[in-house]
Amino acid sequence: MPCDRREYYVKIISFHSVAIIAGALFIAVLLHAQVENQSRGIPADVPYFNFDAISFMETDSSAARVDVYAQVPYENLRFVSSGSSFIATYEIAVDVVDNDDATVFEKSWDEEVKVGSFGETQSKEAYSLTRRSFPLMAGTYNMRVRVQDEETRKEFTRRENIAVPDYTHETLGISGIMLLNRLTQNGTSNSIVPNISGNLDEMQNGFGIFFELYNRTPADSVDVVYHVLDSKEHDLYSEQQTFRLDSGRTQVITHIDSASFPVGQYTLVVAARAVVDARNSKSVAAESRRSFFARWRDFPLTLNDINLAIRQLRYIAKDDEYDSLTSAKTLETKQALFRRFWERRNPSPGSRNNLYMQQYYQRVQYANDHFSHYLAGWRTDMGMVYIMLGPPDNVDRHPFDFDAKPYELWSYYDLNRTLLFVDDTGFGDYRLYTPIWDILQRIK
Repeated sequence: MPCDRREYYVKIISFHSVAIIAGALFIAVLLHAQVENQSRGIPADVPYFNFDAISFMETDSSAARVDVYAQVPYENLRFVSSGSSFIATYEIAVDVVDNDDATVFEKSWDEEVKVGSFGETQSKEAYSLTRRSFPLMAGTYNMRVRVQDEETRKEFTRRENIAVPDYTHETLGISGIMLLNRLTQNGTSNSIVPNISGNLDEMQNGFGIFFELYNRTPADSVDVVYHVLDSKEHDLYSEQQTFRLDSGRTQVITHIDSASFPVGQYTLVVAARAVVDARNSKSVAAESRRSFFARWRDFPLTLNDINLAIRQLRYIAKDDEYDSLTSAKTLETKQALFRRFWERRNPSPGSRNNLYMQQYYQRVQYANDHFSHYLAGWRTDMGMVYIMLGPPDNVDRHPFDFDAKPYELWSYYDLNRTLLFVDDTGFGDYRLYTPIWDILQRIK
């Protein structure tokens, strides 16, 4: 006959005490460690640097040219005084491997940054931007870019899958797409500054792009359609333009004229079609894609759905705050209330770097990664506790004890509290059996 939660708790704790006295029959099951070795001082979820890789056709080679851009913020470099200036030096290494994990390209070089004042070294806006080009044959690859600060010797790595088209066999082709931060016109020439991060939230009136069209057809014009797709492939925006098409290479700089996009992940599609035989209605087509996202600056990378981010506040939001956030009618109102919610809890008021918010959503992501089953990890009891209290100081796991359902004990020393989770179903659905209402109220 099933016992109630309090009786079951007493039964498990009693059996646990006997097991300790009896010795180490199942000592391998007793794991004394933090949850997945997480620490309470979770670092900010902001990349140390950004990089982008864009492919273009080379007219004198069967290989494509891949331009690699790396953007390293000044605040992430260690500057040293040198006379009246401040200098930082860092190394960049690029490695490319194919699907068989064989290295097809590697290159490294040093970069030096020199500024005139200490204030510039701390700027959140300034960054070092570098570019290198190298040839790659058509195919899919994994690119690793590593940045190492020469002064601190700290090393940071980012990886990305890239696809290089076979431009040699295309009658109509499109290069990779470059997102633009800024476009300056000097007479007949243009000066462009690329957007390396891929974040377009700051672009309130649309954004600029650059790409090349490659033509081996008799056509002298081309229709280009732009689409912006959301994460579910829904078409949010489309626009068509017609360009004069030169033989060989045509460079295009244009503007995606739209309102700013809500926080989220997106795909930009550039599709071109040229008529090569009007009498027989014969045409050729080409397409190029790239991803971008809209994320508030200095907000966690995992925050890409404002409605979900609001629901995930239910553990720390007061009832009236939560009701206001969830009942807001417009996106603008939700975003304003969301920003206000976190600014009230900012440990450094006025600073864009809200460490509490970053830590909270990193815990949400950790919960999703480690405690999900038929529910998202943040909605589970273990996820709730982890989000509110962080990693426990000690975890005592009992997945196979005799005459007891699987259970775990999480100990928080500073709270003088041990929490019991029991898997009643046997499918990893650990439920919290220890009341924590008092802790929840203190956190709110």
